[in-house]
Amino acid sequence: MTLRSSLLPLTAVLFALPAAHASSPSSAASQSSALEPLIQSIIERNAIADQVALGKWNGHTPVFDPAREQQLLESVRHKAHRYQLQPDDAALFQLGQMEANRLIQYQLLDRWHREGKVPPTQRISLNELRHQLDTLQDNQLEALARIEPLRHQNDCAETVSRTAQRMARQSTLDNEHRIALTRSLGDICQIPTGA
Repeated sequence: MTLRSSLLPLTAVLFALPAAHASSPSSAASQSSALEPLIQSIIERNAIADQVALGKWNGHTPVFDPAREQQLLESVRHKAHRYQLQPDDAALFQLGQMEANRLIQYQLLDRWHREGKVPPTQRISLNELRHQLDTLQDNQLEALARIEPLRHQNDCAETVSRTAQRMARQSTLDNEHRIALTRSLGDICQIPTGA
């Protein structure tokens, strides 16, 4: 599956939108450039899911940890004001990141169970991985706040889709991580009702 096909739900929104507010080429390039730090941090966060999956495999622990996820959502709600984000909006974004990470973990664990083995890579403790994820969370909230104007524009879905596709190619993401990137970006655009 390519990123283009996996982003169809996101790009399908574009065809339902009026063309009256289309961006100029220079504006589109500027918006794409503004998105890059956010998408890069999402790609980095999703890459950490591989190591988290290894930790869950080794510890025989479940992927879904509702208590940990609730703590993260509360933390994001609490931090939202620092970045001039609405708490519910920040929490919705964080929920998308957690769901994307779970997608990767479930897919990897399924593959490893079928193959009967895991990759022979160096393991990182879950505590260290959580510290990395917490740092990325702050970076992501800051990057999300920087693209706030884009999130409300009619061409948001198109800009996000094209930028994500380009960055996925540059990062040579596999199918699991392309699908996760799509989920991570699924709630970025906030087009007003009736737009």
